[in-house]
Amino acid sequence: MIRSGICNTAKVEFLRGVHRETHIFKCALFPAGASIDKNTPGFRPEIAAQEVQGVGYTPGGKALLGLSFGLDGDTAFMSFLNIVWPTATITARGCMIYNDSLPGRPAICVINFGYDVVSNRGNFTLAVPAANAKTAIIKLF
Repeated sequence: MIRSGICNTAKVEFLRGVHRETHIFKCALFPAGASIDKNTPGFRPEIAAQEVQGVGYTPGGKALLGLSFGLDGDTAFMSFLNIVWPTATITARGCMIYNDSLPGRPAICVINFGYDVVSNRGNFTLAVPAANAKTAIIKLF
């Protein structure tokens, strides 16, 4: 089962200054049967083996573009542009954002979409909400 949350290891890594704006962060997609949650430490082989498969999807997911960090009131957030897998035939229930620049590819967060998102020879788009304290995907408060 996919359970949403900021990964526990990421919380400590943020405090230690492990994650940098210059790093490459990626988003990998997962089907409903995947077993990932806030206790998943990273994008390791046993996690990668659970990824979605399909036309237009490359294992490991896509790099996040337009990465930004900000502060809104007392809430820090990380944001990025929408992610698009063009001309894809895939079904995903959730995703994991992870840091592809570090050993162990540490997980940042896991997101359950709440339902299967399906694309059939079309764009599969992960729409990223506004970067603010109320709607940002990744936020610490």
